Amino acid sequence: MRFEIKSGGVAAILVGIAALSGAVFMLGLLAGYDVGRESQSSAAQVATAYPVAAPPVEPAGTGTAAVTPTPAAPVAAAAPVSPAPHVAPLTTANAVAPRRPKPIAHATASAAAAPSD
Repeated sequence: MRFEIKSGGVAAILVGIAALSGAVFMLGLLAGYDVGRESQSSAAQVATAYPVAAPPVEPAGTGTAAVTPTPAAPVAAAAPVSPAPHVAPLTTANAVAPRRPKPIAHATASAAAAPSD
């Protein structure tokens, strides 16, 4: 059995798809509006500020001195650090780029195996 869709049928299909797409879009807008309204009303209940009391002050004669940070002393200009005597200076004038290995075309299992000693 063969069905033919003529120009009126194509128009009806396009109008139906557009109507269904519009309905889904409107339902999405309504759902998003409801979620936004609910999150706004519960936003006030998310956090609560509690006052914190000041820490107790220790008497001076208890023997446990409080640690107070001291400002760092300025560092004097140090002599330049020279490299270790066994390290050669780095020169880039004669640098050699590493070579890439050539791929083996049509390699067999025996050619790819490690050489035996």
